[in-house]
Amino acid sequence: MNQLEFGSILPFIVYEDNLPCVKMVYGNLNFNTTKHINVRYHFTKDQVNEGKVKIIHCQEMVADVLTKPLAANQHSYLSLRLLNHSVLFLWRKRTRDREKYMRVNM
Repeated sequence: MNQLEFGSILPFIVYEDNLPCVKMVYGNLNFNTTKHINVRYHFTKDQVNEGKVKIIHCQEMVADVLTKPLAANQHSYLSLRLLNHSVLFLWRKRTRDREKYMRVNM
């Protein structure tokens, strides 16, 4: 990051939605399931132990809208987040409009 002239603010935060991955990095996963992973792939774990990287588990990944089939309301919500709109305002407005439409047309 220094080569790109960004100040290095440590730790770098990585958001991860795969809970077993987060547990493996922090050492809370059963060793029997991970014992066949080559040592050279533990770079992230080393960076976490050195305090350079922090892995945070999150339920909501904006990229899911591009990679997974989603329910209509979740697709709308994540699409708005992807476009960096004021998500709560637009999502609530859309939901209210949809409910109003359903009441009138049913």
